[in-house]
Amino acid sequence: MRGMLAVFRREFTLYFISPIAYIVLSTFLFVIGFIFYGELVQFVEYVRRSGGAFSGATIDVNEQLMTPYFFNLAFVGLFLLPLLTMRLLAEDRRQGTMELLLTYPITDLEVVLGKYLAAVALYALMLAGTAWTTVAVIRFGNPDVGPLLAGYAGVFLYGASFISLGLMMSS
Repeated sequence: MRGMLAVFRREFTLYFISPIAYIVLSTFLFVIGFIFYGELVQFVEYVRRSGGAFSGATIDVNEQLMTPYFFNLAFVGLFLLPLLTMRLLAEDRRQGTMELLLTYPITDLEVVLGKYLAAVALYALMLAGTAWTTVAVIRFGNPDVGPLLAGYAGVFLYGASFISLGLMMSS
């Protein structure tokens, strides 16, 4: 367990020593902000065409705004997550530190789990950066919070599965 935490700490700090984490985070947040703005403009136009919120028409914020948002969140992650995972094991092999890492008194499972959890933690940080959109929708709209939490859980698990595939490809 301590070995896994040591590998996690090493990999997580390596993300922020190199510019890859900053590039991926800023690109992800810029693209998601741009997409959210476009979806919000379309939603406001839909509400305006339907006669407003007080016209009696059913306007579901979850279905008409947040469902496409979560779809696009997962779609953008599909293209940016390989940038996080392509260096996990291949970089150690390229630099020659894989032999040193494998001679430490830790198991191979602890090495793989530490690297995987570091990538997942960075992905969770990426998703936490998008929380402002959900907070804004909750503040100015009246969505159900349960589907929003389920959407974030689904996008997180979707990304975690792609991170595991990327780690496998890196090996």
